[in-house]
Amino acid sequence: MHARQSAQNRTNQRAVQMISGLSRKERERLARRQEMLLAARSVFAEKGYSGATLDEIAHRSEFGKGTIYNYFEGGKEEILIAILNQMYDETASIASDVFSNERLAAESIRQLFSEFLTRIFTYLTEHRDVFIIHVKEAHAFLFAENRKLADAVMQKRDQVIGLLRRPIEYGIESGQLRPLPADAVSHMLLGNIKGIQMQRCLRTMHGSETDAAVCTNESQAEFLISVLFDGLLNHSKESDGGNSSK
Repeated sequence: MHARQSAQNRTNQRAVQMISGLSRKERERLARRQEMLLAARSVFAEKGYSGATLDEIAHRSEFGKGTIYNYFEGGKEEILIAILNQMYDETASIASDVFSNERLAAESIRQLFSEFLTRIFTYLTEHRDVFIIHVKEAHAFLFAENRKLADAVMQKRDQVIGLLRRPIEYGIESGQLRPLPADAVSHMLLGNIKGIQMQRCLRTMHGSETDAAVCTNESQAEFLISVLFDGLLNHSKESDGGNSSK
């Protein structure tokens, strides 16, 4: 727990340092841009990309349509890319922080991936609208003719895959992990994160809030860690030849 809090504090400190280095005019522009993105997130999450309009985004953000074009020349498409980039950038930031050289040398791969997953599930839970937009739109664009959106998503996804591949390769080299293809393991990990978080969203949206609340970020991270690191086999049964007393 202490390691997770320290890591989060380091992330917050970097963000504060980055913003404090900007001029007042730059900070104001960044704040306005974020307000526009927050409004766009709510519109995209509710109506989808095809049903969203710049007029609605302008209305919710309380900025003129022309002002939005000053920040996002590509209009709705550029706004969607910016929203998805925020999610991938946060994932990359968490991965870079957790899987630093110092921590790889000092802590077990299992401990580090447990922290990574907990922080990812926490971020996705706190930014559910971004996750919903990703589920609804990102994969549809990967198979569409609009290569600009597809390439933007793939570039960011590949960046995250690269950051996950590194600790997996380290785990293999140090003997902590089996020698499996690191890229395939990285893709499988992201796929499982998406699947678990999608189920959590559906429980909240269409099921029981109480049921969803039981599935904490920590418990979901530990579940995925257990499946990935321990597997599905009952090793106690395996050790006695699969025989059980009757």
